[in-house]
Amino acid sequence: MHKKLALQDVKNSYVAEASSVTASTVDELHHEISRIQDDVQEKEMLLEKNPSKGEIDAFEEAEHKLMLIEEDLRSAEAEKIHYEKVMNDKVLPEIKEAEAQYEELKNNRELQKSFNYLS
Repeated sequence: MHKKLALQDVKNSYVAEASSVTASTVDELHHEISRIQDDVQEKEMLLEKNPSKGEIDAFEEAEHKLMLIEEDLRSAEAEKIHYEKVMNDKVLPEIKEAEAQYEELKNNRELQKSFNYLS
């Protein structure tokens, strides 16, 4: 009976060792699976962060629209400069001349009033 108990103890120790090895192996496998899942998620996130073809096309279209807007802006600025030059070179001198004539006429009228008042 002693031999039977010793044999049972040996079997139990082997089972205990095997189950602890199995448990650690299962834990290691779970850890490895978890690590691989994390890696996959990280790579998916990187792919999501990198622009797709559709996003690249959208960026290119937006860039093209921006370039057209900038071209329109440059054209409008050139027109503004042109009209400012016309204003400074032609319109403003004529306005100043008309204002000077107005002042002269106003002064002449005041002088005429003064002469008529004295007469």
